Amino acid sequence: MLALPHNTALLIIDVVATSADGPPVPGRNNPGMEANIARLEAAWQESGRPTMRVKHQARWPGARIHYSAFLGTDLEGQLRRRGVATLILTGLATDRCVSTTARQAANVGYTTYVVSDATATFDRLGADGWWHGAAAVHAVALAELNGEFATIIDTATVLAALGAAPCAA
Repeated sequence: MLALPHNTALLIIDVVATSADGPPVPGRNNPGMEANIARLEAAWQESGRPTMRVKHQARWPGARIHYSAFLGTDLEGQLRRRGVATLILTGLATDRCVSTTARQAANVGYTTYVVSDATATFDRLGADGWWHGAAAVHAVALAELNGEFATIIDTATVLAALGAAPCAA
């Protein structure tokens, strides 16, 4: 069973609302992502653990967006001040901001988990001109992280570690 220290932080990347009321997003996998993030966030709040949100946006038209939640933010300082050593990553997009953040977190010493059903991505156009479906892009991004930069888990596993009620089917 997964054991999470009390100072484990839940990081929600590029998700503003966790309501699942809107229509499905074309070209995106995992329509249940927002509902899973909402379950995790509620359990996190109940447990008294820290939750942090990161929203990437360009600072001016044409500016490059930094895909890591650590770049251009005070995230690492906030985590260090709170004594956080373990991160649970959720949000968008699995192959971009979530992956980049997981890689950097692992490289600076955090124990890092990515929640597979609380992350999602989009169809991507490859350099070869072929479109790659979001489900395949998501699976490959998780496979690239697993065991190297993060441990891949699901919402039910995290909730069980917190002693929270299991996810609704």
